[in-house]
Amino acid sequence: MLSTLFLCINIYLNIAWTALVVRRLHDVGRSGWWYYIPLILLAIIYIIIYFSSDAYYAYAFDFNDIKKLGNFAFFIFIIAALGFLLCFIFMFFKSELKPNKWGDSPSTFYEFIPASKKYFIKCIDFKGRSRRSEYWWIYITILLITIIETIIFLLIK
Repeated sequence: MLSTLFLCINIYLNIAWTALVVRRLHDVGRSGWWYYIPLILLAIIYIIIYFSSDAYYAYAFDFNDIKKLGNFAFFIFIIAALGFLLCFIFMFFKSELKPNKWGDSPSTFYEFIPASKKYFIKCIDFKGRSRRSEYWWIYITILLITIIETIIFLLIK
């Protein structure tokens, strides 16, 4: 039952994270597709590995499963990894000060608590823009949640 709770929490956090990354990409003048394409490629690789190996009984796969599928799967995996790296680099860019096609520039500089509140309230808002400060405070929030979740999971196990 607890693993189901962890799964639900992680699905919620991943949807909210995706929304935040897309809003942050909008803030630097990039489309959300910069994040969606590597995400889709990674999902395709995961599905291929899941249905072509003994991963039915495991929650994760290792890098050797990708090697077994051949060069094409490895190439797709590398493209996805580079796409995520590029998105991560975009998170360091300054906000566009002028309005762009995703809205006006956010005027608020967020601190830790207000950024976290906004993250959990606007968890499925894929439109608009998010400031750099909001993104990095949420990055720390997710890191803390992951650490706490891991500690709880290890203590219970």
